[in-house]
Amino acid sequence: MLKKAKRIKLGKQFYRRLMKRVLERDGWRCRKCGSLENLQVHHKIRRSQQGNDCLHNLVTLCAYCHMAEHAQLGYGARAIETADIKIRRSQSLKEADS
Repeated sequence: MLKKAKRIKLGKQFYRRLMKRVLERDGWRCRKCGSLENLQVHHKIRRSQQGNDCLHNLVTLCAYCHMAEHAQLGYGARAIETADIKIRRSQSLKEADS
């Protein structure tokens, strides 16, 4: 019987450094829509599926695109719609302040 490969899991401090490297690599932009706001780091292969905490398995996504990416995991359309409304409201407030 084959042994399950052990995934690479970093400690909190090292993971934060890695997240910063991912954000810098991606130019501090969402790789899907190009947004510069509400950025998060997403595992391409989920941790639950033995996805590693490593540079090539991570990508920068905005909160909206990140939730859309996980839609099949239980984030319903309502949650995505709520996030979209919040993002648009935030953008409108920033434009009004300018």
